[in-house]
Amino acid sequence: MLLVLGLALGAVSVVLALTWPGFRVRRIEVSGQRVVTRDDVRAAAAISPEANLWLLDARATARRIEAIPYVRDVSVRRVPPAELDIAITERSPYAILVDGTTRVLVDRDLRVLGEGNAALALPRMEVPHASIGAVGSFVDDATVVALRGDAETLAAAHLPARDLALDAYGSLTATIAGGVRVLLGDDENLAKKISLIEPILAKFSRGARHVAIVDLRAPSAPVVTFGTR
Repeated sequence: MLLVLGLALGAVSVVLALTWPGFRVRRIEVSGQRVVTRDDVRAAAAISPEANLWLLDARATARRIEAIPYVRDVSVRRVPPAELDIAITERSPYAILVDGTTRVLVDRDLRVLGEGNAALALPRMEVPHASIGAVGSFVDDATVVALRGDAETLAAAHLPARDLALDAYGSLTATIAGGVRVLLGDDENLAKKISLIEPILAKFSRGARHVAIVDLRAPSAPVVTFGTR
């Protein structure tokens, strides 16, 4: 009898928890935003005024918020009796993809964040004919993925590129500090080719001479072209 009574009281408690108006979401706190606004997050969350805190599908709410291009991660936490805390982690701009007159801003995961501003101090990747989708989509074009890898190899050697491009034959050209163009050819022995850049610049960048182009497509026989300062 006591067991039955206990079960009945438990069922009543559950019903009250699911129907009590005091558990309707009345406050939505948002944190972690810089570019995205709190209103953007709340709108994407699409929480009904009648939503019960305990019946709310937190995963579905997070997925809706993650559809915002700049949002990388979302945490949704219930705070009884009627508050929902949403913490987001934003994506950081990584590079500008350029296809003719079209410029888009992407993060490290190659998610399209929006239109690319040429004034931003970010690497430019020339990607003619690449498959680039709408804002919020992810770029999986092989050329773009390859350029990202090349950019990171250069950065790891403390030679961050301002501009990178792959021609139709997969030959890489990078522009580094000082406006020096480096012709690197294909990705074979790329790290070895890159390791030659600084010694060449140190040797030849003297006086009135200015290294304009370093051709490392044949790393055993580098070719240096000079320009005027």
